[in-house]
Amino acid sequence: FRRRWRLDRDDALVQRARRMKPQLVLVLRGELISVEALVAVKRAVDGPMVTWWVDDPDRYPGSMDRLRCYDHVFLFDRGCVQRLADAGIGPVTFLPCACDETVFQPQRLSGWQRARYASDIALVAWFYPNRAPIVNALTKFRLGIWGRGWRTRQARALVNKQAQRSVRGFGYVSDAQAACIYQATAIALN
Repeated sequence: FRRRWRLDRDDALVQRARRMKPQLVLVLRGELISVEALVAVKRAVDGPMVTWWVDDPDRYPGSMDRLRCYDHVFLFDRGCVQRLADAGIGPVTFLPCACDETVFQPQRLSGWQRARYASDIALVAWFYPNRAPIVNALTKFRLGIWGRGWRTRQARALVNKQAQRSVRGFGYVSDAQAACIYQATAIALN
């Protein structure tokens, strides 16, 4: 089923590119798109095809082959730029994340917001196994963890019970919620 779904999704992407003929294709990360689909899209469009990764590409199998399909690769992690360039991918440019200053600005929190979001250290991020030792080491602080994946079987196996009790939100966190969390915490990690 999953393979059929991927083929259908990839085919729909290629068909749309052929029909629309965009002047620019911008893919955000794109770890789910097959190399074959990327090559077909590249053939179908007249303009450049670029990608922007806000994760380390090495976390995703086959990402190096995918990155070679693009005319330009943007990365939010300066530490990955040279490694990818050395691997023959390029051009590669550092492009950091930004924020909406109308949402992420100093604000006065209500009493219930402060009670819900206050912590010494907050982490608003999806669970990845390499984050488990970090949160395990921070349990001597009043820790607040928000984001997807922290209640999965894998997370429960890797994150100690004290850190698991720090998980306050285990789904999607909106920008407005994240702004409240950042305002209510002493230190925010990513």
